[in-house]
Amino acid sequence: MTNRYLTIALVFSLVSILGCAALAQYESSNKSIFGVRASMFCPSDSELADVNDIWLGPTVDYNMKFDEFDRPNFIISASFFSEEFGYYDAKMIPITASAIQRFGDGNSNMNWYVGSGVGMYSLKYGPYDSSKIGASFFGGIELSGATFIELRYDVLPKMSIPSSSDIDFSGLSLSIGTRIGI
Repeated sequence: MTNRYLTIALVFSLVSILGCAALAQYESSNKSIFGVRASMFCPSDSELADVNDIWLGPTVDYNMKFDEFDRPNFIISASFFSEEFGYYDAKMIPITASAIQRFGDGNSNMNWYVGSGVGMYSLKYGPYDSSKIGASFFGGIELSGATFIELRYDVLPKMSIPSSSDIDFSGLSLSIGTRIGI
């Protein structure tokens, strides 16, 4: 359990440090092709929630297209979530392409946004693994154009497990990160 809290502290510290360093480095422009975030994933399936109801993981964003205010409006993201239980482990590695629609002008210190995307999800539960195509729906708020807080829901088909009930890797995640990263 102490290891878990140490991981949480380390991930949030790294995101904060990278965000501050990036803001200082790119003070004149918010445009960067990479972003980073720390995420907490809550699986909706009771078997996965029994493993642990909150999974922690990092995400790296590749910002592909930008709007007139140098804010990314099309991103490709790669995340990693993993939990261990007994002899088994559960993993989810989503690689998604997402479009973002913002509300308000680019000069505001707080901008709300929504978005959606599709992607390939690599899943593992115990000795079984699978790849599924899924969708994500999200909304959030950008603070000062670089730091953001996002709530996201991933929708996936169930993973078939022989001689057991199917596993649903769909779930809700909360992220904090920066679009001005590496």
